[in-house]
Amino acid sequence: CIRDRQWRAQLRLAAEAGQAYINPVFLDAGLHPLSATTQLVYTPLSQRLEVTRLQLDQPGVTQLTASLSLVLQADSILQQLNLSLQTLELAGAYPLYMQPFLLGTGLDELQVLGRVSGQMALVAGLPQRLQLKLDAVTAHDANERFSVDQLQGTLYWQAQQNSDQQAIPATQLSLSLIHISEPTRLGMIS
Repeated sequence: CIRDRQWRAQLRLAAEAGQAYINPVFLDAGLHPLSATTQLVYTPLSQRLEVTRLQLDQPGVTQLTASLSLVLQADSILQQLNLSLQTLELAGAYPLYMQPFLLGTGLDELQVLGRVSGQMALVAGLPQRLQLKLDAVTAHDANERFSVDQLQGTLYWQAQQNSDQQAIPATQLSLSLIHISEPTRLGMIS
Protein backbone atom coordinates (compact mmCIF):
# COMPACT_ATOMS: atom_id res chain seq x y z
CA CYS A 1 0.00 0.00 0.00
CA ILE A 2 1.44 3.41 -0.97
CA ARG A 3 0.16 6.31 1.11
CA ASP A 4 1.68 9.72 1.88
CA ARG A 5 4.71 8.78 -0.23
CA GLN A 6 5.39 5.80 2.00
CA TRP A 7 5.27 2.11 1.25
CA ARG A 8 3.56 -0.02 3.88
CA ALA A 9 3.58 -3.78 4.12
CA GLN A 10 2.58 -6.58 6.45
CA LEU A 11 4.55 -9.78 6.05
CA ARG A 12 4.14 -13.25 7.49
CA LEU A 13 6.61 -16.11 7.24
CA ALA A 14 5.95 -19.67 8.35
CA ALA A 15 8.83 -22.05 7.69
CA GLU A 16 8.32 -25.72 8.51
CA ALA A 17 10.63 -27.10 5.82
CA GLY A 18 13.64 -25.94 3.87
CA GLN A 19 17.04 -24.61 4.75
CA ALA A 20 18.76 -21.24 4.88
CA TYR A 21 22.38 -20.23 5.28
CA ILE A 22 23.43 -16.73 6.28
CA ASN A 23 27.13 -16.96 7.06
CA PRO A 24 27.85 -18.43 9.62
CA VAL A 25 24.31 -19.48 10.64
CA PHE A 26 22.69 -22.55 9.05
CA LEU A 27 19.00 -23.07 9.74
CA ASP A 28 17.04 -26.21 8.95
CA ALA A 29 13.36 -25.28 9.29
CA GLY A 30 12.41 -28.96 9.21
CA LEU A 31 14.26 -29.44 12.50
CA HIS A 32 13.58 -25.98 13.94
CA PRO A 33 10.40 -24.49 12.40
CA LEU A 34 9.80 -20.80 12.86
CA SER A 35 7.18 -18.18 12.22
CA ALA A 36 7.59 -14.43 11.92
CA THR A 37 5.26 -11.51 11.33
CA THR A 38 6.21 -7.90 10.72
CA GLN A 39 4.83 -4.52 9.74
CA LEU A 40 7.04 -2.28 7.59
CA VAL A 41 6.94 1.36 6.55
CA TYR A 42 9.44 2.57 3.93
CA THR A 43 9.87 6.25 3.09
CA PRO A 44 11.82 6.53 -0.20
CA LEU A 45 12.58 10.25 0.13
CA SER A 46 14.50 9.80 3.41
CA GLN A 47 15.43 6.15 2.68
CA ARG A 48 14.07 5.24 6.11
CA LEU A 49 12.76 1.75 6.85
CA GLU A 50 10.67 1.38 9.99
CA VAL A 51 9.93 -2.10 11.27
CA THR A 52 7.11 -1.14 13.60
CA ARG A 53 6.66 -4.66 14.92
CA LEU A 54 8.59 -7.84 14.34
CA GLN A 55 7.49 -10.99 16.11
CA LEU A 56 9.53 -14.19 15.91
CA ASP A 57 8.54 -17.55 17.36
CA GLN A 58 10.77 -20.60 17.10
CA PRO A 59 9.55 -23.32 19.51
CA GLY A 60 12.27 -24.70 21.75
CA VAL A 61 14.61 -21.89 20.71
CA THR A 62 13.25 -18.36 21.09
CA GLN A 63 10.29 -16.04 21.18
CA LEU A 64 10.88 -12.30 20.73
CA THR A 65 9.38 -9.04 19.57
CA ALA A 66 11.25 -6.02 18.21
CA SER A 67 10.90 -2.67 16.53
CA LEU A 68 13.67 -0.96 14.61
CA SER A 69 14.47 1.97 12.40
CA LEU A 70 17.03 1.95 9.58
CA VAL A 71 18.31 4.80 7.41
CA LEU A 72 19.87 3.15 4.40
CA GLN A 73 22.28 5.98 3.46
CA ALA A 74 23.48 6.95 6.97
CA ASP A 75 26.86 6.36 8.62
CA SER A 76 25.06 4.32 11.25
CA ILE A 77 22.37 2.42 9.35
CA LEU A 78 20.68 1.12 12.50
CA GLN A 79 19.08 4.21 14.03
CA GLN A 80 17.06 2.50 16.74
CA LEU A 81 16.31 -1.00 18.02
CA ASN A 82 14.03 -2.08 20.83
CA LEU A 83 14.13 -5.81 21.50
CA SER A 84 12.02 -7.76 23.95
CA LEU A 85 13.17 -11.33 24.43
CA GLN A 86 10.31 -13.31 25.95
CA THR A 87 12.41 -16.45 26.08
CA LEU A 88 15.66 -17.82 24.75
CA GLU A 89 16.08 -21.55 25.41
CA LEU A 90 19.86 -21.94 25.54
CA ALA A 91 19.88 -25.66 24.68
CA GLY A 92 18.17 -24.85 21.36
CA ALA A 93 19.63 -21.39 20.67
CA TYR A 94 23.33 -22.07 21.36
CA PRO A 95 23.96 -24.56 18.52
CA LEU A 96 21.86 -22.55 16.04
CA TYR A 97 22.69 -18.92 16.72
CA MET A 98 25.64 -18.67 19.13
CA GLN A 99 28.07 -21.50 18.44
CA PRO A 100 28.64 -20.56 14.75
CA PHE A 101 30.07 -17.20 15.88
CA LEU A 102 32.23 -18.85 18.57
CA LEU A 103 34.04 -21.45 16.45
CA GLY A 104 37.75 -21.39 17.14
CA THR A 105 37.33 -19.80 20.58
CA GLY A 106 37.29 -21.28 24.06
CA LEU A 107 33.48 -21.17 24.01
CA ASP A 108 32.85 -23.23 20.86
CA GLU A 109 32.16 -26.57 22.57
CA LEU A 110 29.67 -25.84 25.32
CA GLN A 111 26.77 -27.87 26.59
CA VAL A 112 24.26 -25.31 27.81
CA LEU A 113 20.91 -25.34 29.58
CA GLY A 114 18.60 -22.74 31.01
CA ARG A 115 16.64 -19.76 29.80
CA VAL A 116 17.27 -16.08 29.24
CA SER A 117 14.70 -13.31 28.85
CA GLY A 118 15.02 -9.56 28.80
CA GLN A 119 15.09 -6.30 26.92
CA MET A 120 17.65 -4.32 24.96
CA ALA A 121 17.69 -0.88 23.35
CA LEU A 122 20.15 0.58 20.82
CA VAL A 123 20.21 4.14 19.45
CA ALA A 124 22.42 5.17 16.51
CA GLY A 125 23.92 1.68 16.56
CA LEU A 126 25.09 2.00 20.18
CA PRO A 127 23.73 0.05 23.17
CA GLN A 128 21.68 2.19 25.56
CA ARG A 129 19.99 -0.26 27.91
CA LEU A 130 20.10 -3.96 28.74
CA GLN A 131 18.14 -6.09 31.17
CA LEU A 132 18.67 -9.86 31.18
CA LYS A 133 16.99 -12.39 33.42
CA LEU A 134 18.95 -15.62 33.75
CA ASP A 135 17.06 -18.73 34.80
CA ALA A 136 19.06 -21.84 35.74
CA VAL A 137 21.81 -21.07 33.20
CA THR A 138 24.34 -23.89 33.08
CA ALA A 139 27.36 -24.14 30.77
CA HIS A 140 29.83 -27.03 30.66
CA ASP A 141 32.90 -26.88 28.45
CA ALA A 142 33.30 -30.17 26.53
CA ASN A 143 37.07 -29.91 27.08
CA GLU A 144 36.50 -29.71 30.86
CA ARG A 145 38.22 -26.33 31.18
CA PHE A 146 35.33 -24.80 33.13
CA SER A 147 31.70 -25.14 34.06
CA VAL A 148 29.03 -22.86 35.47
CA ASP A 149 25.99 -24.34 37.20
CA GLN A 150 22.62 -22.78 37.92
CA LEU A 151 23.38 -19.10 37.28
CA GLN A 152 20.27 -17.24 38.36
CA GLY A 153 19.36 -13.57 38.57
CA THR A 154 18.89 -10.33 36.68
CA LEU A 155 21.56 -8.21 35.05
CA TYR A 156 20.87 -4.49 34.51
CA TRP A 157 22.96 -2.03 32.48
CA GLN A 158 22.33 1.45 31.11
CA ALA A 159 24.68 3.68 29.10
CA GLN A 160 23.96 6.81 31.11
CA GLN A 161 21.26 8.04 33.38
CA ASN A 162 19.50 11.37 33.01
CA SER A 163 18.19 13.12 36.10
CA ASP A 164 14.57 12.49 34.98
CA GLN A 165 15.08 8.71 34.67
CA GLN A 166 14.47 6.16 37.38
CA ALA A 167 17.48 4.70 39.13
CA ILE A 168 18.90 1.53 37.59
CA PRO A 169 18.10 -1.48 39.81
CA ALA A 170 21.09 -3.29 41.28
CA THR A 171 22.24 -6.40 39.44
CA GLN A 172 21.67 -9.54 41.45
CA LEU A 173 23.09 -12.90 40.41
CA SER A 174 23.38 -16.13 42.31
CA LEU A 175 25.56 -19.05 41.31
CA SER A 176 25.37 -22.62 42.49
CA LEU A 177 28.83 -23.72 41.31
CA ILE A 178 31.66 -22.57 39.12
CA HIS A 179 34.51 -24.92 38.27
CA ILE A 180 37.76 -23.99 36.53
CA SER A 181 40.10 -26.87 35.67
CA GLU A 182 43.63 -26.93 37.13
CA PRO A 183 45.39 -26.32 33.75
CA THR A 184 43.06 -23.39 33.06
CA ARG A 185 43.68 -21.91 36.53
CA LEU A 186 47.44 -22.25 36.06
CA GLY A 187 47.21 -20.55 32.68
CA MET A 188 45.24 -17.68 34.22
CA ILE A 189 47.87 -17.23 36.95
CA SER A 190 50.95 -17.23 34.70
